[in-house]
Amino acid sequence: MIRPAAAALLLAALVAGCSGGSSATSAGVPAAAPAGCGTAAYPAPAADRPRYTLQLTIDPAAHRVQGTVAVAFTPDIATDRLVFRLWANGPVLRREGADMVAGPVTVDGATAASHLADPTTLVVPKTIAAGATVHASLRFRLTLPQRAKDRISQNGTAIRLGSFFPLLPWEPGAGWALQPPTLANGETSSSPIADFDATIHAPPGLGVVAGGVPAGPGRWVADDVRDFGVATGDFTYVRRTAHAPGPVRLTVAVPSGVAEQANQADDEAQGERRPCAACVRAHGHAVDAAGTGERRSRGLDRLLDQIHRHRAVHRRRRAQGHPAL
Repeated sequence: MIRPAAAALLLAALVAGCSGGSSATSAGVPAAAPAGCGTAAYPAPAADRPRYTLQLTIDPAAHRVQGTVAVAFTPDIATDRLVFRLWANGPVLRREGADMVAGPVTVDGATAASHLADPTTLVVPKTIAAGATVHASLRFRLTLPQRAKDRISQNGTAIRLGSFFPLLPWEPGAGWALQPPTLANGETSSSPIADFDATIHAPPGLGVVAGGVPAGPGRWVADDVRDFGVATGDFTYVRRTAHAPGPVRLTVAVPSGVAEQANQADDEAQGERRPCAACVRAHGHAVDAAGTGERRSRGLDRLLDQIHRHRAVHRRRRAQGHPAL
């Protein structure tokens, strides 16, 4: 977790590589929580979780991101619709100048009717039986707000993107989460654990970092996570391997103009995460901080609470001249 001053224009991707140490192994077998972690390990993600394919084009000069979202979706209970949330159209971001247009929608290869129930809720009428898989795709265009203090923002070539594309708000066992967005700065998005395969096109020379792990030029893959984040900028990078206790690849990218050195941000990230290493091992394959929002892997909400509590103690001790814990 990076302190807020640096997080405004920074993305730190922590990709855990523990052997059998996360809440689910690569085979999907749940693992027990390690000693010292305050919460129990979460179950393995559903084998039929949503699988997204994203094609994204980032155009800083036009203040725009556009692309296509394709997703395979299998509800665990019957539903009469598909729903995509367009979080960039929430009232806070709209006041800052954000705007998202999405559609047309295709379902299983055929054009499907859709309508906006409200600015953040795109509804596609479609009867889907429990356990049946549908393949939906749609185009979208996002106008970027300038210097917004939120999950989506642009300041020159420095862009942060969190919950920035049409996203399925399915809650297993309950159905669609249709609550309105918050009226204050904050995060209200709800989405199931999913896999993401994203190809990102950006101007030559522009630095790009994203959730998950690189999988080729301009391509990132993130498994078993609830959202996918991207940041661009003229970056200084620091890449290290931490141990939690298995190897965790850490990348810190700090844009030019930010009063924070990449090494300093990396040291702080590792120092503030150290007491929660067991929880990182137990609860997620990855942790991302992109602007004001975090990509939430399994159990990450609780993990972040623990990190926040430790940060307060860590800073108080440092202010008093004591060594950090």
